[in-house]
Amino acid sequence: MKRRYHPAKINKLENKSKIERMTSSMYNSIQQFNEFGVKKIEKEIKNFISERKDFADLVLGLREELFELGKNILTEVLEDMDEYIRNSEHRKKSWEIVRKDKTSLLTSFGMIRYNRTYFKSKKDGKRHYLVDEIVGIGPHDRISSDVVINAIEEAIKSSYRKAGEKAAYMLLSIKIPHFREDFFPT
Repeated sequence: MKRRYHPAKINKLENKSKIERMTSSMYNSIQQFNEFGVKKIEKEIKNFISERKDFADLVLGLREELFELGKNILTEVLEDMDEYIRNSEHRKKSWEIVRKDKTSLLTSFGMIRYNRTYFKSKKDGKRHYLVDEIVGIGPHDRISSDVVINAIEEAIKSSYRKAGEKAAYMLLSIKIPHFREDFFPT
């Protein structure tokens, strides 16, 4: 996908202090993981040893916690980048804020939900989610390219049947929300 709004145009993100502010978002996820995730992992390991569970149970239990950390980091990074763009002096000269929206994207870690800002160009009136364009998420993408790449790699390595079985296993373990839950959350 061709990017219409290159990251370098956002007032030179290479500036170290700005990058540090944006990357500090992942520390919130890591702190939360240290507080809660580590305890859950310890519990998984204790259950594995005391209940003589199968090794696959341990792997799946650990995977769930680690994938949750990955989803939290991805969400925070996207939302912090969006906030940076909203507050950018360069953006204020060229783009006006239309609204904020929530969207979902399926990644290899599972479904993430994040807030993003819809902008309108002062030059030509066209509207864009700038954070999505910067990171390479297309206007109608609902599946991250890493998921597609994994599926293609698996299809190349495996027979169709084996790839289908693995894809079904991966999708079932990701816990994709149902259509109704997206529109009528509980």
